[in-house]
Amino acid sequence: MGKNFSKKNSLDLIVNTKIISNSFLKKYQNKIIFFCVTFFALHWIFFTWAHKINVPYSMEFLPIEIVYDFMTTDIFQVQELFTPTINNHILGFTYLISFPNLYFNSFDVVNMHFLQFPIYAGVLFFIYLLIKKTHKKLLWLLIPISVFIFNPLISSAENSFTGWQSILPQLAIIAAIFLFDKKTITITTFTICVILGIIATFSSIFGIVIWIAGIFGLINYKSEEKKLVGKKWLIIWVTIMIIVGFTYYQILGDTELEIGKTSPISLEGLSFITVFLSAGFRLKYELLMNLVGITSILLSIFCIIYFTKLKKISTVKPWINFLLVGISAAVVAELGRGHLAFHMGNEPYYIEFSQFFQIGILVLIGLIILNLKNKIQKNRTKAIVIFLLIMIIVQSIFLVPSYYAGWTRADHYFEKKLDFMECYSLSNSPACIESGGALNDPDVNKFMNYFLENNLSFFSEKNFNLKNNQDMNFFQTVWSEKPATDIGLSEIESINDSLVFENETFMVEEPLVIIKGWSLDENKKQLDSIYLIVNDEPFLKYDHFYPRNDVSKNLGINAALNSGWTISFLSGYLEENCQLITLVGIKDDKKIGFENEIELCKN
Repeated sequence: MGKNFSKKNSLDLIVNTKIISNSFLKKYQNKIIFFCVTFFALHWIFFTWAHKINVPYSMEFLPIEIVYDFMTTDIFQVQELFTPTINNHILGFTYLISFPNLYFNSFDVVNMHFLQFPIYAGVLFFIYLLIKKTHKKLLWLLIPISVFIFNPLISSAENSFTGWQSILPQLAIIAAIFLFDKKTITITTFTICVILGIIATFSSIFGIVIWIAGIFGLINYKSEEKKLVGKKWLIIWVTIMIIVGFTYYQILGDTELEIGKTSPISLEGLSFITVFLSAGFRLKYELLMNLVGITSILLSIFCIIYFTKLKKISTVKPWINFLLVGISAAVVAELGRGHLAFHMGNEPYYIEFSQFFQIGILVLIGLIILNLKNKIQKNRTKAIVIFLLIMIIVQSIFLVPSYYAGWTRADHYFEKKLDFMECYSLSNSPACIESGGALNDPDVNKFMNYFLENNLSFFSEKNFNLKNNQDMNFFQTVWSEKPATDIGLSEIESINDSLVFENETFMVEEPLVIIKGWSLDENKKQLDSIYLIVNDEPFLKYDHFYPRNDVSKNLGINAALNSGWTISFLSGYLEENCQLITLVGIKDDKKIGFENEIELCKN
């Protein structure tokens, strides 16, 4: 009897605990969901803030070029907005979003990162509306979905422009799916969806999948307005799609379409697609990414078969559409990039589109679990439910590496941006002019020089060039009043690869000035540093000397002796008209003069 009593108490405790737990969750469901979603949203904001740095980088120079052309010519070239990139993207609407911020905000790129947040919020809001319509008990899924949407790996703070290329069509596609998920459709709704289709298409090449989503979304719809049936809406939609597609092709013009040499149904193509579908997880091994992608495809097939047998496809139509968008985007990516050996398909800028597939699976699985809940007594059904729950849990766990990778990748690009910015200071890092260095892009140098001359971008920041200013103050304090003890050996050999001669006047016509030469002290020994003097004022310090075998051979000294130097700086640092360029060397506690003297003139 004691045993039975104990067993009964234990059972009652379990039952009561379950009742209390369910009651608690039901009562505070919305608050818990709101708290969790807010947490991941705030994490995204904190992540972006932690890596904010006002340095244009990589793809951000595409809209910068358009704004620069407008500001320097006062002519707005509309065709520039629709000039295809080397990847066959036409980024018109992405440019239009970037333009006012860059133009009115002194080319500040930080805002472009933070302005993405309302778009992410909009994406989540439309998903919320779709879930609410599907089944209110599925609102819990907003928690893992917010983990997907606010994934820091998506942008990794690399550059804001790539992010806009993805999230703008993502929002347009989800909004269109939502608008087409209605019992009836009006001309107004249809027109909005067409506009969304045009925006998506001309924001990124992936945006074209919105037309496929529209085709699926328009099946079996009827309209109360003008009594148009779904078939006619579909014909109109396909007609507009063809017109937009033809326009896209015409804009490409002579641009060579990059179509992959592999087929989506080949082994390589399928591998690319499966990796694409798992891009948001950032798993370490390609085989594991393939397995996750294959599992995702199998789960999607299971879900489609399940709802087809129940004849409930119409009730889950938007989520099937999510699957369709995801797989279509994967095929588009494979056709364009599948042939590249280095391209696996797991690029961070694919995540917004691979998310469609994963979110679609998540919701469909959640709905299946709800449908099977009443049949849980059967062992087979119980096993299926447990398996599906494990899939949801595993899906969430697999997102952990992507968050770590997002932070790591963002830290990496933050450092790269710092190095990039330093190249345009007066620090003269040798890496800046080496092959692949920041100063090797003439167009970027042109933009940077314009920023410098007009106090824009990071050139407007008070602490920029702080180190060089400190070095110049040190020179003024310690060395300016001291006379040169000796005359060293030195030669200014070239400016921008043009040979120069003593007392020559050299015209600066390029945004970047590169002065090369060599210097030694009076005893043919290596210097500690040299200062470039402009009009008797210290301009910059240089101490990255490198060997010059030709100089060593001519002077009969050790070949390993570092005597060479390459000084680089933007011409915007110089005053207008002409200035006298001289050098001063520092060796131990001695100031060494040189007989070099060049007149540098700037138009």
